[in-house]
Amino acid sequence: DLMNQVGMVVDPILLDNITRDIQNAYNGAHGWRAEHAFIVTWERMAYGGAPKAVDVSQYQWVKQWQNTFQLVIAADHGIRSFAMFNYARLNWTTSMEAGGLNGFGGKQAAMAGFNGGNGTGWYPLPYAGHGRIWKLGYFSNGIMPGRWIHRIDEAIIPGGCTNASTGYMVTSPPYG
Repeated sequence: DLMNQVGMVVDPILLDNITRDIQNAYNGAHGWRAEHAFIVTWERMAYGGAPKAVDVSQYQWVKQWQNTFQLVIAADHGIRSFAMFNYARLNWTTSMEAGGLNGFGGKQAAMAGFNGGNGTGWYPLPYAGHGRIWKLGYFSNGIMPGRWIHRIDEAIIPGGCTNASTGYMVTSPPYG
C-alpha cells in the first residue's frame, strides 16, 4: 500500500527492510527505525574513456567495464541518520584520463567515502584510492558482502561489531 505525494513515495515494507538491514549490521542501532530514505542507484557506469556500445548485441562485451552501486541515506525523526553503500558489480578502478588502461592502473584510482563538505571531514572507504576498489563488492563492515554502513548524523562512524565482523572497534560517540 503505497502513499504517493509530490516527489515522495512512502513504502513501509521498504523502510522496514532498510531498518532491519541497518539494525543487523550496526551495533547501537537496535531500536532505531527508518522513517525516511533517499535511494540513488548508479547502474552500469562505464569508466571515463571506455569503448561505446552501438547496439544491444554488444551487451555482454560492454558489461565487462561497468560498475553498479547504490547509496541509501536513511533517517529516523531527526535524531540518527545512516548511509548504506551497496556495491553489486565493480569492474573498473580508474579512467583513461587518469592514465588507466582498460579501466585499471593509472595515476588516480577511483575513490569512495564520505565528505563532510568542510574541507577536512573526509573518510575513505577501505580500498578506495588504491586500485582495489573492486574489493568493496566482496567485503563489508557488517554482515552482507558489498554493503558498507556508516552513521552520518554527527561524526562519520563506521558500522561493524557483529558476531561475523573482524577488525577494530569504534566507539560512539568518539568524544565526551
